[in-house]
Amino acid sequence: MIELEINDSRRDVEPGSTRELRDLIVDDLPAGHLIHQLSVNGRALDPEELDALDLDGLSSVAVRSSSPQQLARGSLDETIDWVSRICTALEEVAARYRNGSEQEGTRSLIEVIDALQVLMGLLSGIRRWIDVPGAHRARFEVEWSDSEASLQRETEALLAELQDGDPVVLADRTGSGVPAALRRFAVLLEQIRR
Repeated sequence: MIELEINDSRRDVEPGSTRELRDLIVDDLPAGHLIHQLSVNGRALDPEELDALDLDGLSSVAVRSSSPQQLARGSLDETIDWVSRICTALEEVAARYRNGSEQEGTRSLIEVIDALQVLMGLLSGIRRWIDVPGAHRARFEVEWSDSEASLQRETEALLAELQDGDPVVLADRTGSGVPAALRRFAVLLEQIRR
């Protein structure tokens, strides 16, 4: 017997397989909701790990779900923080290039590029699911598309310049170009958050 809790609603279930457990969970989710929090026997897991669970020794499963729109709105603060941290990291990379610490700058830049790719995924999800009132949606789409295109251009140029390895050009791109494109998103995200 497993105690299954979905959004504070509890019941006991006896699934014969993890697939059956997943089906029980999905069937009880509100329409259109996604799992955003999973806890098994009191231990937090990634929702993607649900299918890999072993039913033996499983005593409790707790799930929290939200609509994609709620998840997008709920991610705004974290995404704004990510933008700020990535801008700061890029400016630190630029300082390393300017100070002649090219290898250190390149190592740091590679880590920042990984974070930037994750951020772009978050931004894509926000754009798709954020609830912007109809009267403002058209303007939002234009501004978002322009910001997205700017960030894409800057990122592609950064990757090409990283291959060339010119520290002066990399310092300019990481200290100015990419942060400026990211700050456009920070402004948009702040507007949405209000």
